[in-house]
Amino acid sequence: MSERPIVNVCIPVYYSGPEVPRVLDRLLTSIEEQDYPYWRIHPILSIQKCNLSEYTEIIQVMHKKRDIPGNPFPQRSCSSINPLGDVDGPAKNTNSALLMVDPNPNSYVKLMNQDDFLDSPTAISDMVDALENNDAKWLVSTCVHTDAEGEKRERIHIPGWPGEKMMVEGVNRIGCPSVAMFRSDVLPKCDPNLALCLDCDMWIQMVRKVGEPLIHNKPHVVIRMWDQQLSNQLNYAQALETDKIYMRQKYGYA
Repeated sequence: MSERPIVNVCIPVYYSGPEVPRVLDRLLTSIEEQDYPYWRIHPILSIQKCNLSEYTEIIQVMHKKRDIPGNPFPQRSCSSINPLGDVDGPAKNTNSALLMVDPNPNSYVKLMNQDDFLDSPTAISDMVDALENNDAKWLVSTCVHTDAEGEKRERIHIPGWPGEKMMVEGVNRIGCPSVAMFRSDVLPKCDPNLALCLDCDMWIQMVRKVGEPLIHNKPHVVIRMWDQQLSNQLNYAQALETDKIYMRQKYGYA
C-alpha cells in the first residue's frame, strides 16, 4: 500500500466506574485490528473521581496497547498518556485530545468515546476512502448499538442533518462524537458551558464552518448504551433544559 493520510484517533478517557478498563481495552483492540496501517492513538485521561488503584489499572490498559507485538506498521503508534487531573466536565478532556493533533489538511481525526468501538477491520480505511473521494471536510458514519457486554448489535442509526434549529433544541440526528471523522485542519471545539449537548454544538460548528457532513452508510461504529455512559451520570432532563437555554442564546434563537 502506498503511503496514505495519517488518522489520529482521539480518545477522551474519564473514570465512570469499575468497567472502564474493560471497555477501553475493547476500543483499543478494535483500533489495533484495523487494516488501515497509518494511525496514531491520542488518549487523554481525566482522573476525576478515580482512586489510585483504578487510575493505575486504566494506565496499564493504555500502556499495554502502546507496543503491538509483531506490528508490521511503524506508522502505528500510541502517544504518551496525558493525565489531566481533576477536570470539570468532558469538554476539557475532548479539547485536550484534539489539541494533540497537528492541524495538517492531509490527515484526519477520528473521535471515539471510550465506551464505543469499531466493528469492522475496514472501518477506518472505508471512511478515509469515502473522504478522499469527496470534497466534504468531515464524515459521519452509520452506527449500531450494543449493551454493557458489547455482544449485541441492534438499532441501526443512519445519521442526517436535521437543521440548525433542531440541533439547538437538542434533536441530535447525527449521533455521538464516535460517528465522526474530520479533516485535521477543520476541527470543532467542545464548549465547556454545555453538559449534555456537546455533540449538538460541535455539529453546528462544523456545518457553519465547512458545510454538512458526508453520510457514510456502512455501520462500522458500535455505540455502547449502558449505565456507566456519561449521559447517565447526569440529571438528564435538567441538563438538557439548561443546555437548550444556553444554545438558544449562543446561536440566536432566544
